[in-house]
Amino acid sequence: QLKAGQSAEDNWLELADSEGFISTVNLSETAPPQIIKPLGDKVWKADGPTDIWTSAGGGDLIDRVPEDTPLSLVGLVAGGYIEVKLRAGGVGYIAGGARIIELLEAPSATPITMNFRPDSCDFGGGVGALFAQLSRQADARRAAIENRDYANPDARQTALEAYDEKNESRSIFAKTKREYNGLTITGVGIHSESQSVYFDDPPAKVIAVFKQAGYNMRANGEFQTSELYAGIGPAAKQDRNYGNTYLNCGV
Repeated sequence: QLKAGQSAEDNWLELADSEGFISTVNLSETAPPQIIKPLGDKVWKADGPTDIWTSAGGGDLIDRVPEDTPLSLVGLVAGGYIEVKLRAGGVGYIAGGARIIELLEAPSATPITMNFRPDSCDFGGGVGALFAQLSRQADARRAAIENRDYANPDARQTALEAYDEKNESRSIFAKTKREYNGLTITGVGIHSESQSVYFDDPPAKVIAVFKQAGYNMRANGEFQTSELYAGIGPAAKQDRNYGNTYLNCGV
Protein backbone atom coordinates (compact mmCIF):
# COMPACT_ATOMS: atom_id res chain seq x y z
CA GLN A 1 0.00 0.00 0.00
CA LEU A 2 1.36 3.43 -1.00
CA LYS A 3 1.65 6.03 1.78
CA ALA A 4 2.20 9.72 1.09
CA GLY A 5 5.15 11.43 2.75
CA GLN A 6 5.77 15.08 3.59
CA SER A 7 6.09 16.10 -0.08
CA ALA A 8 4.45 15.06 -3.36
CA GLU A 9 7.58 13.13 -4.36
CA ASP A 10 8.02 11.53 -0.93
CA ASN A 11 6.09 8.25 -1.15
CA TRP A 12 6.48 5.01 0.78
CA LEU A 13 5.33 1.42 0.32
CA GLU A 14 4.02 -0.24 3.49
CA LEU A 15 5.21 -3.83 4.00
CA ALA A 16 2.52 -6.53 3.96
CA ASP A 17 3.07 -7.32 7.64
CA SER A 18 2.73 -3.62 8.54
CA GLU A 19 6.16 -3.80 10.16
CA GLY A 20 7.90 -1.17 8.05
CA PHE A 21 8.09 0.92 4.87
CA ILE A 22 10.25 1.15 1.72
CA SER A 23 10.83 4.52 0.08
CA THR A 24 9.86 4.58 -3.60
CA VAL A 25 12.96 6.67 -4.25
CA ASN A 26 14.86 3.37 -4.11
CA LEU A 27 12.71 1.80 -6.82
CA SER A 28 13.51 1.87 -10.52
CA GLU A 29 11.00 2.39 -13.34
CA THR A 30 12.98 0.03 -15.59
CA ALA A 31 13.64 -3.67 -15.18
CA PRO A 32 17.21 -4.66 -14.30
CA PRO A 33 19.25 -5.92 -17.29
CA GLN A 34 19.24 -9.66 -17.91
CA ILE A 35 22.39 -11.57 -17.04
CA ILE A 36 23.51 -13.39 -20.20
CA LYS A 37 26.67 -14.89 -18.69
CA PRO A 38 26.76 -15.43 -14.90
CA LEU A 39 30.19 -14.91 -13.32
CA GLY A 40 29.40 -16.22 -9.85
CA ASP A 41 30.77 -13.22 -7.93
CA LYS A 42 34.25 -13.90 -9.29
CA VAL A 43 36.67 -11.26 -8.00
CA TRP A 44 38.56 -9.20 -10.59
CA LYS A 45 41.09 -6.50 -9.77
CA ALA A 46 40.56 -3.36 -11.84
CA ASP A 47 43.49 -2.99 -14.25
CA GLY A 48 43.09 0.77 -14.32
CA PRO A 49 40.75 3.50 -12.99
CA THR A 50 37.27 2.08 -13.55
CA ASP A 51 33.90 3.85 -13.66
CA ILE A 52 30.84 2.18 -12.12
CA TRP A 53 27.48 3.28 -13.56
CA THR A 54 23.86 2.99 -12.47
CA SER A 55 22.80 1.17 -15.63
CA ALA A 56 24.19 -1.03 -18.39
CA GLY A 57 24.57 1.78 -20.86
CA GLY A 58 25.93 4.55 -18.72
CA GLY A 59 23.28 6.29 -16.67
CA ASP A 60 24.71 8.16 -13.68
CA LEU A 61 28.24 7.65 -12.36
CA ILE A 62 28.16 5.87 -9.01
CA ASP A 63 31.86 5.56 -8.31
CA ARG A 64 35.30 5.66 -9.91
CA VAL A 65 37.56 3.05 -8.32
CA PRO A 66 41.35 3.08 -8.61
CA GLU A 67 43.55 0.45 -10.20
CA ASP A 68 43.81 -2.88 -8.31
CA THR A 69 40.43 -2.41 -6.60
CA PRO A 70 38.82 -5.87 -6.18
CA LEU A 71 35.36 -6.00 -7.80
CA SER A 72 32.84 -8.81 -7.31
CA LEU A 73 31.45 -9.66 -10.77
CA VAL A 74 27.81 -10.80 -10.90
CA GLY A 75 27.60 -11.38 -14.64
CA LEU A 76 27.75 -10.05 -18.18
CA VAL A 77 24.63 -8.23 -19.39
CA ALA A 78 23.49 -7.15 -22.85
CA GLY A 79 25.44 -4.21 -24.22
CA GLY A 80 28.83 -5.47 -23.03
CA TYR A 81 28.59 -4.26 -19.42
CA ILE A 82 29.29 -6.35 -16.34
CA GLU A 83 27.10 -6.12 -13.26
CA VAL A 84 29.21 -5.72 -10.10
CA LYS A 85 28.34 -5.69 -6.42
CA LEU A 86 28.79 -2.34 -4.67
CA ARG A 87 30.59 -2.05 -1.36
CA ALA A 88 27.63 -0.23 0.19
CA GLY A 89 25.10 -2.74 -1.19
CA GLY A 90 23.25 -3.00 -4.46
CA VAL A 91 24.81 -3.31 -7.89
CA GLY A 92 26.41 -1.16 -10.55
CA TYR A 93 27.77 -1.67 -14.08
CA ILE A 94 31.21 -1.41 -15.65
CA ALA A 95 32.06 -1.27 -19.34
CA GLY A 96 34.45 -3.52 -21.28
CA GLY A 97 32.84 -6.80 -20.31
CA ALA A 98 34.19 -8.85 -23.24
CA ARG A 99 37.78 -7.84 -22.52
CA ILE A 100 37.45 -8.57 -18.80
CA ILE A 101 35.96 -12.02 -19.44
CA GLU A 102 38.75 -12.78 -21.91
CA LEU A 103 41.29 -11.99 -19.20
CA LEU A 104 39.42 -14.09 -16.63
CA GLU A 105 39.12 -17.11 -18.90
CA ALA A 106 42.60 -17.01 -20.37
CA PRO A 107 44.77 -19.96 -19.32
CA SER A 108 47.52 -19.35 -16.80
CA ALA A 109 50.62 -17.82 -18.32
CA THR A 110 53.64 -20.09 -18.69
CA PRO A 111 57.00 -18.67 -17.57
CA ILE A 112 59.42 -17.16 -20.07
CA THR A 113 63.01 -15.92 -19.73
CA MET A 114 64.42 -12.55 -20.75
CA ASN A 115 67.88 -11.00 -20.40
CA PHE A 116 67.28 -7.46 -21.60
CA ARG A 117 70.29 -5.36 -22.64
CA PRO A 118 69.21 -1.72 -23.08
CA ASP A 119 72.44 -0.69 -24.83
CA SER A 120 71.90 -3.17 -27.68
CA CYS A 121 68.12 -3.77 -27.53
CA ASP A 122 68.82 -7.49 -27.17
CA PHE A 123 66.01 -9.10 -25.19
CA GLY A 124 67.58 -12.55 -24.97
CA GLY A 125 66.08 -15.79 -23.71
CA GLY A 126 62.56 -16.82 -24.61
CA VAL A 127 61.48 -13.24 -25.35
CA GLY A 128 64.32 -12.91 -27.84
CA ALA A 129 63.08 -16.12 -29.45
CA LEU A 130 59.62 -14.58 -29.86
CA PHE A 131 61.17 -11.68 -31.78
CA ALA A 132 63.18 -14.10 -33.93
CA GLN A 133 60.01 -16.04 -34.76
CA LEU A 134 58.18 -12.82 -35.65
CA SER A 135 61.06 -11.78 -37.93
CA ARG A 136 60.99 -15.17 -39.65
CA GLN A 137 57.28 -14.78 -40.30
CA ALA A 138 57.88 -11.36 -41.88
CA ASP A 139 60.72 -12.78 -43.99
CA ALA A 140 58.46 -15.61 -45.14
CA ARG A 141 55.81 -13.16 -46.31
CA ARG A 142 58.40 -11.26 -48.35
CA ALA A 143 59.80 -14.51 -49.74
CA ALA A 144 56.32 -15.49 -50.89
CA ILE A 145 56.17 -12.28 -52.94
CA GLU A 146 59.62 -12.93 -54.38
CA ASN A 147 58.89 -16.55 -55.31
CA ARG A 148 55.71 -15.92 -57.26
CA ASP A 149 55.63 -16.44 -61.01
CA TYR A 150 56.22 -13.19 -62.89
CA ALA A 151 56.32 -12.33 -66.56
CA ASN A 152 59.93 -11.12 -66.22
CA PRO A 153 62.55 -10.11 -63.61
CA ASP A 154 61.48 -6.47 -63.81
CA ALA A 155 57.95 -7.39 -62.74
CA ARG A 156 59.34 -9.33 -59.75
CA GLN A 157 61.51 -6.34 -58.74
CA THR A 158 58.56 -3.98 -59.05
CA ALA A 159 56.44 -6.21 -56.82
CA LEU A 160 59.20 -6.45 -54.20
CA GLU A 161 59.75 -2.68 -54.18
CA ALA A 162 56.01 -2.09 -53.77
CA TYR A 163 55.91 -4.58 -50.88
CA ASP A 164 58.91 -3.00 -49.15
CA GLU A 165 57.54 0.52 -49.56
CA LYS A 166 54.16 -0.53 -48.15
CA ASN A 167 55.68 -2.28 -45.14
CA GLU A 168 58.69 -0.04 -44.43
CA SER A 169 56.96 1.89 -41.64
CA ARG A 170 54.40 -0.77 -40.70
CA SER A 171 54.67 -2.52 -37.35
CA ILE A 172 54.20 -6.28 -37.02
CA PHE A 173 52.89 -7.90 -33.84
CA ALA A 174 52.36 -11.25 -32.20
CA LYS A 175 50.15 -11.93 -29.19
CA THR A 176 51.25 -14.24 -26.42
CA LYS A 177 50.62 -14.87 -22.73
CA ARG A 178 53.75 -15.57 -20.73
CA GLU A 179 54.81 -14.86 -17.15
CA TYR A 180 58.01 -12.97 -16.41
CA ASN A 181 58.98 -12.10 -12.81
CA GLY A 182 55.34 -11.70 -11.77
CA LEU A 183 54.44 -9.73 -14.90
CA THR A 184 52.25 -10.95 -17.75
CA ILE A 185 53.76 -10.49 -21.22
CA THR A 186 50.91 -10.24 -23.73
CA GLY A 187 52.69 -9.45 -27.00
CA VAL A 188 55.77 -8.38 -28.93
CA GLY A 189 56.08 -5.92 -31.78
CA ILE A 190 58.71 -5.00 -34.35
CA HIS A 191 58.60 -1.44 -35.69
CA SER A 192 60.62 0.39 -38.33
CA GLU A 193 63.37 1.46 -35.88
CA SER A 194 62.50 -0.22 -32.59
CA GLN A 195 60.90 -3.23 -30.97
CA SER A 196 58.54 -3.59 -28.03
CA VAL A 197 57.47 -6.08 -25.40
CA TYR A 198 53.88 -5.57 -24.19
CA PHE A 199 52.60 -6.25 -20.68
CA ASP A 200 49.11 -6.62 -19.24
CA ASP A 201 50.34 -4.91 -16.06
CA PRO A 202 50.30 -1.13 -15.43
CA PRO A 203 53.50 0.89 -16.13
CA ALA A 204 54.32 1.52 -12.46
CA LYS A 205 54.36 -2.21 -11.70
CA VAL A 206 56.53 -3.04 -14.73
CA ILE A 207 59.01 -0.28 -13.84
CA ALA A 208 59.19 -1.51 -10.24
CA VAL A 209 59.97 -5.08 -11.33
CA PHE A 210 62.82 -3.97 -13.61
CA LYS A 211 64.23 -1.68 -10.92
CA GLN A 212 64.18 -4.58 -8.45
CA ALA A 213 66.07 -6.63 -11.04
CA GLY A 214 68.91 -4.09 -10.82
CA TYR A 215 68.35 -2.00 -13.95
CA ASN A 216 69.52 1.61 -13.80
CA MET A 217 66.38 3.59 -14.59
CA ARG A 218 65.05 7.13 -14.31
CA ALA A 219 61.82 7.86 -12.45
CA ASN A 220 59.91 8.16 -15.76
CA GLY A 221 60.78 4.60 -16.75
CA GLU A 222 63.71 5.35 -19.08
CA PHE A 223 66.75 3.09 -18.89
CA GLN A 224 70.18 4.68 -18.60
CA THR A 225 71.70 3.89 -22.02
CA SER A 226 74.58 5.27 -24.07
CA GLU A 227 73.13 5.71 -27.56
CA LEU A 228 69.86 3.83 -28.01
CA TYR A 229 66.55 4.67 -26.34
CA ALA A 230 64.91 2.20 -23.97
CA GLY A 231 61.93 2.93 -21.76
CA ILE A 232 58.74 1.63 -20.14
CA GLY A 233 55.44 3.46 -20.47
CA PRO A 234 51.75 3.23 -21.43
CA ALA A 235 51.21 1.54 -24.77
CA ALA A 236 50.05 3.78 -27.60
CA LYS A 237 46.31 3.75 -28.26
CA GLN A 238 46.71 1.84 -31.52
CA ASP A 239 48.74 -0.86 -29.72
CA ARG A 240 46.35 -1.49 -26.80
CA ASN A 241 45.17 -4.76 -28.36
CA TYR A 242 48.58 -6.16 -27.46
CA GLY A 243 49.03 -4.79 -23.93
CA ASN A 244 48.55 -1.91 -21.53
CA THR A 245 52.26 -1.19 -21.08
CA TYR A 246 55.27 -1.53 -23.32
CA LEU A 247 59.01 -1.79 -22.98
CA ASN A 248 60.28 -0.10 -26.15
CA CYS A 249 63.87 -0.12 -27.34
CA GLY A 250 65.43 1.32 -30.48
CA VAL A 251 66.65 4.44 -32.22
